[in-house]
Amino acid sequence: ANVFLSNLLSKMAAVSALPLSSCTNDPEFSLEDVSDLELGSVFASLSAKDLAFLLMRADREQIKAIVLTLECHGCIINFLEQLIDAEIDNAVLPDALFREDSAATRLLSGCLYTQSSESFLQKVVLPTILKVKAKGLLEINPLKLHSTSETQENLITLCAIASEFLSDLLSQIPHCPLFFRHLLKYIKEKSSAKFPTFIRGYEVLGAFFFLRYICPAFVSPETYLSRIKPPSISPDVQRSLIYLSKLLQSAGSCTEFDSSKEAFLQPANDFIRGAWPMARDFYEILL
Repeated sequence: ANVFLSNLLSKMAAVSALPLSSCTNDPEFSLEDVSDLELGSVFASLSAKDLAFLLMRADREQIKAIVLTLECHGCIINFLEQLIDAEIDNAVLPDALFREDSAATRLLSGCLYTQSSESFLQKVVLPTILKVKAKGLLEINPLKLHSTSETQENLITLCAIASEFLSDLLSQIPHCPLFFRHLLKYIKEKSSAKFPTFIRGYEVLGAFFFLRYICPAFVSPETYLSRIKPPSISPDVQRSLIYLSKLLQSAGSCTEFDSSKEAFLQPANDFIRGAWPMARDFYEILL
């Protein structure tokens, strides 16, 4: 990964000997247009703007390489904080924080690939994935089933699995990577300062922790738990895991399902409301 990133980042600093910052406004600019430089010299002058420029042009494997190299150089927290600052400063409404494709969310998602992150995800996510795999397809969309009772039974099963996961998550807090705990506290402080009247602060934390960290590992375990070679997941099981991630995201961000999108999830709102105290306890202990 470092060799790959060296070749990638070496193309950031000059186009005809111009600094990268002179090129960021050029829509025709390509990373292939610039000459190779030493990786160390790139990092010596790399700014958050430069990194954001690269992240928005990188694919998943390139982002993974970027994260691993930033971690190796001990500067990933610094860059994350700067990109989080930019995300919050540019936000018009707090509800949208960390929900759109941005440099901050790309780097945050890339942090799933660090060893400490994947180790934590293995502890908290893998046992639940195995539970869902044992159940198979837990369809809760009534348009996909002929029996309403089966839909209700599947929803009850999914809610029970989600509740067990949240309970297990509380017990695993000591194993949560310290840099994630630091970033959650940082996000809470910065977002509260920008939006002091916003009372649903847990929604912002949920977008960061569940939407960008926990749920992707459920939806794509083969990608985010690659170090341990997770069990193969059938399309039916993956569909069940997607439903589970939706429940956890809503519970983790303390927001109910409404009728504007996927109205069939509204019957889960009783579970969502019941899970809010557990989610709040999780954030309070974590912070």
